[in-house]
Amino acid sequence: MTRQVQLNPRAFSTRSAWRLRAGTTARAPRKTYIHWIKRLIHFHGMRHPREMGASEVTAFLNHLARDLDVAAATQNQALAAILFLYKEVLNLPLPWLEGLERALHNADLASGYGDVELPDALSRKHPGAPYEWGWKVVFPSHKLSTDPGTGVLRRHHVYEN
Repeated sequence: MTRQVQLNPRAFSTRSAWRLRAGTTARAPRKTYIHWIKRLIHFHGMRHPREMGASEVTAFLNHLARDLDVAAATQNQALAAILFLYKEVLNLPLPWLEGLERALHNADLASGYGDVELPDALSRKHPGAPYEWGWKVVFPSHKLSTDPGTGVLRRHHVYEN
């Protein structure tokens, strides 16, 4: 029989805020992190995050991308807040989030621009890999561009110039 941990939202928010302050996080990001932590808790019916794991976190982040159609940056911000919660506040490991749907990647797939260019040998060995999120660049450009080598329209990494 599992015992449900009672969550005192005010005390939990205060403890999270103190941990953020200890890391000298500025006020605006602190408020944003607290906001995403509260949204996670409310999404799962006020369950304590200690009772949740990777599947609950993945369900929440997928809800943001799929059902609320948030921007990729918004989903990344929520993910950063949740990772902070588990690592710095709860001191609990959070395993790799299998099945996490990324907001921008899903939009690209729906539009037919969700692939990445891989080396020829790798593309032959893993034909579905160009469409998997794991092969996407970490900092995607906000716009699509034409690959000069192939003429294919796709999203590349952020170009600093």
